[in-house]
Amino acid sequence: MVKGENKQRLGWFLTLVIVAIVSFVAGTRSEKIFATVAPIFGVRMSSGSIDLSSVQETYRNLVANYDGKLDTQKLIYGANRGLVEAAGDSHTAYMDPDETKEFEKSLSGKIGGGIGAEIGLRNGKPTIIKPLNDSPAQKSGIKAGEVIVKVNDESVADWAVDKVVSKIRGEVGTSVKLTLLSENRTHEVSVTRQNITAPAVESEIDGEIGILKVNRFGDDTVSLAKKYATEFIEKGVKKVIVDLRNNPGGTVSSAQGLLGLWLDRQVAMTERRGSEIVKTAHTTGSPILGDMK
Repeated sequence: MVKGENKQRLGWFLTLVIVAIVSFVAGTRSEKIFATVAPIFGVRMSSGSIDLSSVQETYRNLVANYDGKLDTQKLIYGANRGLVEAAGDSHTAYMDPDETKEFEKSLSGKIGGGIGAEIGLRNGKPTIIKPLNDSPAQKSGIKAGEVIVKVNDESVADWAVDKVVSKIRGEVGTSVKLTLLSENRTHEVSVTRQNITAPAVESEIDGEIGILKVNRFGDDTVSLAKKYATEFIEKGVKKVIVDLRNNPGGTVSSAQGLLGLWLDRQVAMTERRGSEIVKTAHTTGSPILGDMK
């Protein structure tokens, strides 16, 4: 059985189903799936009302007729991925342990060797969400909205976005070649990897206006936002702009904390099943910017 956790990360057979946050926290979903294909590999788990006989038959036929050695673990991950994708929800995705590790790394901001660009799915394709300021990606001319077609001459057509990210990352000082699609034309760019640490939040003050640029909803988003909010108060800021452009998402808890800078225990998110509200999440923290618009 899948159990919902504090940060909306769902534990599932040593893997996670990560539910993306879209347009702040609106539309967040955390589907509970009560069965997996694990029984066909001898793992005892509740199958609920799902009939897995056809899956078992497919597996037996594969074992009987496949010419070569099968990677059982890879089959499990592939079957799990197919089960989730068959739900047809573009905001729900399956991640195997390696992909989950990359996801956790991206939320922490401690990327290591990389090109300094946030990557996500747009229209089902791995896309440059934004290059970080003064990053190798930005210096190489890579722009937000460009679609990644190949990494080191390998097509990414069948890759999950986290596999694309892991292939782009590598040892500091080495190069990676990207084939990008922009305005119906492809072009290649070679980027030298550097040590990348991406801030979750950046700030700027323009007169009496403070700007919070929230790059992702990660582990340090709330603490950084609170730090900059305190600076705004100390410097006499009267209004605050929250810039969420090109934010690829993250955890619900960090979004709750960010909203909590303005709202005191107000509703941040509701989760519905049809017309029924099954869960309500409230803002957290102290509303130190509550008097600012």
